[in-house]
Amino acid sequence: MLKCPNCGATLPAGMVACQFCGADLSAVQRPPGSPKPVARSFGPPRWVPVVYNLIALYWIADGGFDLVAGLSAKEPSLVAAVFGGFWMMIGFGLLVRIEFVRGLVNILSFIKIGFGVLAIIGGLVGSATVGASALLIVLFGVIDVVTGGLMVYLIGETD
Repeated sequence: MLKCPNCGATLPAGMVACQFCGADLSAVQRPPGSPKPVARSFGPPRWVPVVYNLIALYWIADGGFDLVAGLSAKEPSLVAAVFGGFWMMIGFGLLVRIEFVRGLVNILSFIKIGFGVLAIIGGLVGSATVGASALLIVLFGVIDVVTGGLMVYLIGETD
């Protein structure tokens, strides 16, 4: 056991920082035979913020493409433009971490997972009659489940 030089708390010998006041304990003398201090990181893996931001940027770019394509076609499509603008706003909301948008994306991701599971079941059931296209339906269902689950995970890890 060792004492925190800042607050005087008694702590296990393997601590690198005081759990009460956050003081650095790396320079504190340790009793002989005590375990070496081990730095522990409880944050998300390093790749999580990178992937989260890349997905947000992708949604902004994809929505922007749909918006421009919807408005610049020979026959403009207001529906495509509105959906494109919606996905752009969702991407911006994710990027700046607006909690309402993150909650909305969680709901949309769970819906995506549900439809993905239905696509997998439908593809497997219809594989005898539909053939190779049923395998494609299963593949896209798996992709929906994985990407929906990834988004839920990423939002949870970037709180």
